[in-house]
Amino acid sequence: MLTEYEGKIILARNGHLLGCAFHPELTGDSRILEYFVSYGMACKICFHIVQYG
Repeated sequence: MLTEYEGKIILARNGHLLGCAFHPELTGDSRILEYFVSYGMACKICFHIVQYG
């Protein structure tokens, strides 16, 4: 669990999977989208290193 609101999980990560129970792009706060992008880029880099050495 990454974030909860009113006792309910709204943002979670399990291994390389990220899940969100709302549309962060519709909020005025870009921190969650920035997290998704940075996490996705980190995963892409790791995949590239593993795949191609």
